[in-house]
Amino acid sequence: MLNILFPRTCYLCKKPGLYFCTSCQKKLPFKKDQLCFACNKKTTLGYTHSSCSSSYFPDLSISLFHYQPPIRTALHDLKYRFVSDLAKELSLLTLNQLKGKYKPLLSLWGQKKFVLVPVPLYKTRKNFRGFNQTEIIGKLIAKNLNLSFQSLLKRNKPTRPQHSLSSSLRKKNLKTAFSISDPSFPLPKNILLFDDIHTSGSTLSACTKTLKDQKDITVHSLTLAR
Repeated sequence: MLNILFPRTCYLCKKPGLYFCTSCQKKLPFKKDQLCFACNKKTTLGYTHSSCSSSYFPDLSISLFHYQPPIRTALHDLKYRFVSDLAKELSLLTLNQLKGKYKPLLSLWGQKKFVLVPVPLYKTRKNFRGFNQTEIIGKLIAKNLNLSFQSLLKRNKPTRPQHSLSSSLRKKNLKTAFSISDPSFPLPKNILLFDDIHTSGSTLSACTKTLKDQKDITVHSLTLAR
């Protein structure tokens, strides 16, 4: 039924078969440089500068694409038009980028036994959509990279979509929004926090603070687009 409503054609050339055909994948808006989570200046492999370090910021932050079409269009379709079969192709694009450009990080995540943790949706929004796109893509990435996957966070309240808010309202919107889903469960020492979009960083920051408030945890964040 989904293939009838939303035919699987390439977002760029419209050729049927894949949402991102092999030829057009080279034209996607890949990010060449990674930025410090705090100051937005270039940094090696996405590490947060030591002078910017804070319990509110991930120790490292990677985004693989610019938030531009067709990636922006695909993420919108996945979230708001419920084209859930996009998740597999987006996860494959993510894996190809990680394996091609970030092998040192893949080695580190494997050696240090990082656990991939998705940013959660509020229960009513997840029930409405029928899925959390971040969980679906995150599970595919974790499985392919041989990382554990754990839903350690829960969203305590419904929040307005971040893209529609100013920076100050985003922070207010997310205050006390997250908590540990099971406080009795021992948290891992190294966490790879995963979300689809890095907008202002407020959501990632709120999740990072929630995790780091529990114990001395290293948090890296991975997003598809920024």
